[in-house]
Amino acid sequence: MAKVIRLLRYIRTRASSKGFTEAIFALAGLINYPRGGFPRYGVDEFMRSVCKMVEHGSLVLDAGAGGRPYKSLFNHAHYQSCEYEGTYEKVREDVSIKHTFYCDLETIPIEDNTYDVIMCNQVLEHVKRPHKVVREFHRILKPDGQLFLTVPQCYGSHMVPYNYFNFISNGLIFLMEEAKFRDISVKPMGGVFWLFGTVMLKGYETLLSRVHHSLRPWVLPFHIVIRLLFVPICFVLFYLDRFDSKKLWTLNYGCSCVK
Repeated sequence: MAKVIRLLRYIRTRASSKGFTEAIFALAGLINYPRGGFPRYGVDEFMRSVCKMVEHGSLVLDAGAGGRPYKSLFNHAHYQSCEYEGTYEKVREDVSIKHTFYCDLETIPIEDNTYDVIMCNQVLEHVKRPHKVVREFHRILKPDGQLFLTVPQCYGSHMVPYNYFNFISNGLIFLMEEAKFRDISVKPMGGVFWLFGTVMLKGYETLLSRVHHSLRPWVLPFHIVIRLLFVPICFVLFYLDRFDSKKLWTLNYGCSCVK
């Protein structure tokens, strides 16, 4: 139900700001395989695995939670979220979402050894000093507390100008080791075929953005057909990715470690 509400809100916002045609364009853009597209699918699957590892009653912090897309996965835990105050206004996102507290992740106003679990999804690329943020996570975690985070490796600029880094696995491990974390695991989310599928769709969206607004109502039926044609192509790429065993080119990494 929450996803339906977010979708309806998204359509209403697009329709009110850019008109009905653009709302349908945006809705057709949601036709994807896998669901949500390759980048989002990988992160979603990672978070589903995380929720199974979080014990009942654990105190969980969702750091840089944004729209809190994974809150419902942690109904068995004591869920808290934080965000940088003003972020949503700056990037024109939904400002109706309220968080437990607001702060700069470099200076989290929480006592030492507080949380059992911290999760941080697609956030470190948006902070200027990720090493300081990771050290703060270590400080506020309880001994043996767990940190779960996702970061991009090959992903274009987004939320500009608040996008500073992409990461590779060795650099991510270095950050965790410097902050005194242990039992560090870094896993790629997809390989070169998922990456190719993502770039293919981004290329199409770039061409589509060049269509003059007066022509867009005429292009709309073709857009819907093209999006549907992309589905079987992405289906094939999804399963071809199994042949990329090393996954040195990936979209995102999922990282877990222990204090």
